[in-house]
Amino acid sequence: MLNVLVVDDDRLVRRILSDLFSGGGMAVTSVDRAERALSLARTGDFQIMVTDLVLPQMSGIDLVARCREVIPELKVVAMSAYA
Repeated sequence: MLNVLVVDDDRLVRRILSDLFSGGGMAVTSVDRAERALSLARTGDFQIMVTDLVLPQMSGIDLVARCREVIPELKVVAMSAYA
């Protein structure tokens, strides 16, 4: 089973993505802060991360770079509602 980490500060977006991935048979953990995501990534238990590019305190790009230091093979989907 694939483990997916969803990171977005919008509760509705997290819920929709979580429902989508869990409906596809994946295990989903969702968080609203990059710091929490980084802490969870240190477990090395995730294969996929879906993250917003615009997060409080840390950009999604920085989060991806820091997570890939811990999980180099981490697959990432980065998204944003901002142009």
